[in-house]
Amino acid sequence: VLNLLFIPDTFVSPSPSPSPIPQVDVTVESTSWAEQDISSSYVYLTSSDLELPLDLASVSEQAVAIRFPSVPIPRSAEIASATILFTVSETNLPYTSGTLLLRVSAERSSRSSVLQSTLNNVLERPRTFESVEWNVPEWNVVGSRGTNQTTADLKSIVQELVTLEDWQPLNPMTFLIIRSANDLSNNTRIGFSSVASQGPVLRVTYYSTRSVPVQSNTAVVHSVAYAEEEHFPNKFVRIDSSDLDLPFDSASGVDQTVGIRFTNVPIPSLCDLTEAHVQFETEAATSGDVSLRLWLELDAAAPTFNTTLGDVSSRIRTRKYVDWSPEAWTTVGERSEKQRTPDISALLSELIYQSQWLSSQTVSLILERTPTDFSYNTRVAHSGLYFSNPILRAKWSDETVFSQSVSPIQFGEEWLGQGFVNLESSDLEFSYDYDTGEQMVALRYVVTNIPRRFSVVHAYIQFQCDEVNSADSTVTMRISADMSRTPEPLTNTSFSISSRTQTEETVEWQPPVWTVEGEAGPKQQTPDLSGILNSVWDGYHTSSVQVVFLISRDVSDDSIAGRWAESGVDGGAPILHLVYKDYVASASPVPSPSGGTSDEEDPDTTPDEPTDDSNDNSDKDKNDNSGFVAITASVLTVVGVVGMGVACVLFSKRRQRALRTKVVVTHRENNLV
Repeated sequence: VLNLLFIPDTFVSPSPSPSPIPQVDVTVESTSWAEQDISSSYVYLTSSDLELPLDLASVSEQAVAIRFPSVPIPRSAEIASATILFTVSETNLPYTSGTLLLRVSAERSSRSSVLQSTLNNVLERPRTFESVEWNVPEWNVVGSRGTNQTTADLKSIVQELVTLEDWQPLNPMTFLIIRSANDLSNNTRIGFSSVASQGPVLRVTYYSTRSVPVQSNTAVVHSVAYAEEEHFPNKFVRIDSSDLDLPFDSASGVDQTVGIRFTNVPIPSLCDLTEAHVQFETEAATSGDVSLRLWLELDAAAPTFNTTLGDVSSRIRTRKYVDWSPEAWTTVGERSEKQRTPDISALLSELIYQSQWLSSQTVSLILERTPTDFSYNTRVAHSGLYFSNPILRAKWSDETVFSQSVSPIQFGEEWLGQGFVNLESSDLEFSYDYDTGEQMVALRYVVTNIPRRFSVVHAYIQFQCDEVNSADSTVTMRISADMSRTPEPLTNTSFSISSRTQTEETVEWQPPVWTVEGEAGPKQQTPDLSGILNSVWDGYHTSSVQVVFLISRDVSDDSIAGRWAESGVDGGAPILHLVYKDYVASASPVPSPSGGTSDEEDPDTTPDEPTDDSNDNSDKDKNDNSGFVAITASVLTVVGVVGMGVACVLFSKRRQRALRTKVVVTHRENNLV
């Protein structure tokens, strides 16, 4: 027996006031720059000055890029301040003295490529999530190089760059400058590009003894297209609006379904998403309660929006959705938590767990008013001009996710009421056969090479349309499963399908009308079946598992509509796509049959735990305030005493091996929590 006394951090004696944290100043001169004409996408690399952002000679708006080649900042250093200093090269009153608001961001890359004269080379670069508005004072004296020519503090942008996973000291940074969407003037500023060391200079100050966490497993993607579809009178679609009315358009006086498209989304196909949201920016102040509903298009290769009537509302959506009741947007240009959607990681997971998803695919957000909101209230966001477009940001953990795709080893149809079972049909009728009437469909799957302890995070069956029925309409089906972990094989014995004991967990399925023979896409997919599978399999297994799915018409549906799918006899078998976590590999708690978690060990099926810490997530635990013990013992008692509280953890192991245990102690008002 080993007794350990843990003293929490709250009892550490106060330390003296810290001395000032050492700071390091870095100055880097730019060596290349580019000006992109926004209307034509032409890029110019040789101008002797930088028009920020209006070229008075051609009267054209520009996006300006400035590249600093070797920025000597350590990875994850905490940034204290960052600015860019310009030198006035030319004045042209009143344009160079009038009010001007610029938006500054940067290329989100640790290895920003050299600027080139190819079309759109500036604006096509991926941009940082962070951006800064710069209210530029007047530039009236040529050669001026001081406070008026210094940008607003860009430390949030630089911080985002140096915390990228692959950032290294002396990597380049490219900053992007454009007129703010909140600036309606024609004013500009003109600075030297690089003349006698008067070009832009990046000045950064960072703390030499402080660091911030590295941004691992994070994607930031700016939207590239959008669409607004009017609900009345004819589902007219606009794809060129300067703002996004979410969802009421006061000009037309109608509600809208809004679509926002993100391309080249660098999320792995099998990952554990922990957070995802879309960030908007206020274009016009609005108030009043509004309730919005968000989906994603269930297509990893979602096509771009077009002006076809109903193009947005007709797209197949994720089965899951998220409701959002944003606070009043009262400040034009605001981009904060008020303009940020709730977590949509559940929707995004449904999309990336599709079998056709590959990294760098397309995500399309679909948004409209909830059915219970009868107001005309709205929120107005920038659509995409001048770096103010919506941004998708997602994060995922290091936990490994696995997948399998399995064909059924048996299928069957039972004529309800008569009990006759057919195991040889060339198609599957859900759930009405015009020759025999209502029926229940059964599909039996065997999944091999499965971990002994696992949990299904997503699953669906992909059918293929066998036949199109022009008379088909809405149909509601109910999916369940045989609740046995070792279900009996399907036989042609009467009532052998409907007599099975079904799971309490069921899923409702309302597939759209199938209009294309041979199609096997989102329309032919079931909703997520992971709840049914987890209720049957409950997390403990040998190396294979079985399930028999049961599909029939829901009791609320009194129609004779149906869907006809291939059975697999002539190809096109219904495929079970399975995404799961291995709890032994990931060291996650194993779901128990009761729905909680269990650390119970099965001595016959669970392999010995490793005796080394080579797979330990040590970085993750560096800042953990818990105690840690690593010993070899048959019986271990760990006792923590804090104030008036006592904690005791008892481990009993039948085999000698290294154990790791954490004791987390929190002291609050002399009570142990």
